[in-house]
This record gives sequence, structure tokens and C-alpha cells, in this order.
Amino acid sequence: MSIFTFNGQWLVSGSSPAVAGDCCCGDEEPGKGACCWDDNGVWVCTQESEEDCEQALGGTWQGKDTNCEDFDCNEGCCDTITSPGGCLVSYCRRGGTDSYLCVPCDPDLPLPPLDGTTDCEGGTPAQVAVACTGFSADTGDPALDAVLNTLINASYQIDLNCSAFGEEDFPSGGYTVRVSAGLSNVRTAIILVISNVTNSGVGSVSFSASPETPSLAECGHPVYPCSDYSGSASSGSGTGGTLSVSGV
Repeated sequence: MSIFTFNGQWLVSGSSPAVAGDCCCGDEEPGKGACCWDDNGVWVCTQESEEDCEQALGGTWQGKDTNCEDFDCNEGCCDTITSPGGCLVSYCRRGGTDSYLCVPCDPDLPLPPLDGTTDCEGGTPAQVAVACTGFSADTGDPALDAVLNTLINASYQIDLNCSAFGEEDFPSGGYTVRVSAGLSNVRTAIILVISNVTNSGVGSVSFSASPETPSLAECGHPVYPCSDYSGSASSGSGTGGTLSVSGV
């Protein structure tokens, strides 16, 4: 009796050794799945590993053990991916199906950013500078006023998450400067000075810019222009000041 193997393993049909090389695997190969890829302007489907599909062919892998007969590479279905930054992004996944779970979409339309800052056009930026100039503290305490003037009239570089918002703390002596900014659905910048002794705010400036209108990707993910903004700061601890967010 012949023994049939694949990748060094015996092929088994039920509880018995396989009597033919294709008795249980059909046209699929272990670890491979349907791959939709562009072959010189024509979308085709072949059985590929995930790595070969996405990296070598630049295609869309449909998952392990999937079959090309179940996918139309000229169509698409709305899907959701969790970005490296932890944001949920709705996009059109190439490879339409007849499943009732498939919401049809056009995979030839532009995709939203699928990594980086997913709420901004092009998936950028990763950082912005939040700065204030011209602020004059007026707390009634000259020593505290001097501290606030130094810490608030400064520029701080903060990292943004995938939804285009960032907040970071900057320790400075007996104080902590908390800086935040958003570029997409919330366009507000804040510089807050916190006393490390009382753990409460002693001075701040803030500015809210006019909201921007997002465009919507094929499956409804909002993508904002995400541009620089600035304006007169509001403060309960002083007067004047222009707050800006730049580097977008």
C-alpha cells in the first residue's frame, strides 16, 4: 500500500491512511488561501500564503483555507480592521461574496488610511507642536505668575494616536505641564499647569478651532483634512496669548 504525504506529514482520511494524494485536500494547500491580486490590470484569484499574497503580489488575502470559488475579486465587501494604534477603521475589502454579511462596496475607490493617524488624510502626522505666545499670568502671586509665564509661553511636541488626538505630561520642578490637542472631530488645544503638591491645576490656556468637514471613505470611515490651526487663547489665570497647533 502506498503512503501519501504532504510537507512531510501523512495524509489521513478519517481514521485511515489516505489512499490518494488529493483525497482530503482538494485544490487547497495547508497554510494557503484565496488571494485577490492585480495581474497587469486584471484582478485574478490564486491560492497563496498570506505573506506571498500581501507582500510579493500586493494582494488581498482572504484567510487560511479559503477557496477562490467563493470570492469575486472585482467586487468588495465592507469590513473593519483594528489599526496598530487600536482604532477601528471601516474600509472596502476586495473580494466580494454572496454572504448576507457582505455589505457591497467598490474596491476601486480610495481607501482610508489603514495605519498611522487613520482619521487624517494620508495617515499623518505622528506628532504636532502645541505652543503659546503672549500669555501674561495674573494670579495675584508674583512667584506663581513667573512660573506660569515660563511654562505656558512655550512649545511642546506631542505624539498623536490613530484617531488624531494626543495628550502628554511634561514634568518641570514642582509642576507638571499637561498638553493635549486633537486634529479630527475635536480641534481643541490645551496647555494646563498642575501643581505636584496639590495635584490640581494652577493655570491654563485653551483654544477650540472651527470643526472641519470630513470626507467619507467607501464604507463610511471619516477622514479629516487635519490642518494647522491657531487662535486667541481662553484662560482663567491670565490674559492674552495665542495658542497654535502646527507641524501637520
